[in-house]
Amino acid sequence: MAESPEHQYLSQTFLAILETFSRSKLYSYRESDRGKFDIACMLTESWDYLLNGQTLWKHSEGIDKDLRTLLVASDAPLLTYVARDTTRHRSVFSEAMSDYRKVRDSQKFRHFRVFWVPFDFDADSEQERRLVESQLRHDITEDVLLNVLFGRLDSSRVHAAMMMHPSTEKLGLELAVLHSIAVEGFTSLGWLSHKFHVSSGTVRERISRLQVCGLVIQKRAAGQGYSVGPAGRAMLRLCSQVYKVVNDGTSLSSESIEIMKMLGMEPFEVEQADYVFSRTGVLDRNDPRLIFGMLMGKAQWAASLWNVDWEECDYKYAPDEHDNSLWLAI
Repeated sequence: MAESPEHQYLSQTFLAILETFSRSKLYSYRESDRGKFDIACMLTESWDYLLNGQTLWKHSEGIDKDLRTLLVASDAPLLTYVARDTTRHRSVFSEAMSDYRKVRDSQKFRHFRVFWVPFDFDADSEQERRLVESQLRHDITEDVLLNVLFGRLDSSRVHAAMMMHPSTEKLGLELAVLHSIAVEGFTSLGWLSHKFHVSSGTVRERISRLQVCGLVIQKRAAGQGYSVGPAGRAMLRLCSQVYKVVNDGTSLSSESIEIMKMLGMEPFEVEQADYVFSRTGVLDRNDPRLIFGMLMGKAQWAASLWNVDWEECDYKYAPDEHDNSLWLAI
């Protein structure tokens, strides 16, 4: 059966959006063999995430087959379904999902995302194509990138990390600790204390705050064993990019800027930094310019005060970090 123009557009656009956002250099993208799937690609952060997906436009009787293909035939950790938003489609989908949840491992549904598209979308209309692409762009960034690939990184976590110790005391130390654990792994509080010439209590306090922000994860049975999770690695990559903007004269990609805005930051030109920092007592603590300014400043202080090398970006990860039962929940 020939695919409709809407079906073809949605499948192609979904992949194109993921490829476009890989220009942020927060992950890499490559297409995979689609086989029986409408959507297939590999997203690599520190892990390889295979993503498989199906697209539904006209035929509600195909929903059960699509779900069976995704939930039974696919071993991909990321599953997506792009579907026309009609009452009939939602009803059939809900019923089918209810049946599958009774017989399938709940882990299979953990990273299953559905993207509903307005029922009257016309792929022949340029204006409607732009509107649907904009909607998918936002939803994919939110649901696939931020919530899955970047470990539920969001504006509240970024705000908490950036406003951590905004005074002049040991500026940038938390990023230095985060970077050290990511690059070298965690040995002990004493080792970090010796490395940064601060007390073990100071290191412990910084790690605790990073853990509350969701950037550092801790095993339930490991005592003081810590790792940097996907949210922390994404944060470090953003810090590295901002540091290079200031010191190397590079520019942030439009995709990085878009992601930063979704994380509650408003990037500005380096020349405006003095003005923004001069208004720290005037700007609201939630002002997106201030949050970006703190990111910029802390990346600089981490390098100048704590000798962080932002070129070092081969970050370690815990082989079992996706098994939630092993890690303390924050």
